[in-house]
Amino acid sequence: MKKYDISDNFRSRVHTIRVTFQWQEYKGHIAYEMYGNCRGLSVMDLDFDCWDMDDIVRLKENDCYFKWNEDYEVWELILKDDKGNECKIDDICPNEINDYVVAIEIIDCRLENED
Repeated sequence: MKKYDISDNFRSRVHTIRVTFQWQEYKGHIAYEMYGNCRGLSVMDLDFDCWDMDDIVRLKENDCYFKWNEDYEVWELILKDDKGNECKIDDICPNEINDYVVAIEIIDCRLENED
């Protein structure tokens, strides 16, 4: 992100938040949009307990095939190393998914009515 203009607090913004998952040398990312009159750390309040498949479908980025397996009630990821080798993790309990998060960052911010 080149510029983060939060010089006022009365305009609604759209933040794009990127989450990085990692296990050993394998990594993957998801990105989602957060709307509203908020900024900074408050837009990075992430709670996977509140997520469902609708949230996953709306992701702007999902290079790790992040998904919720409703049958087994576990999270699933396919992470990659720098050489492109894959590591499939398909049994992450709901209370353990946060352990795989190594970064949460704002990668874009625009006014809500801008395109």
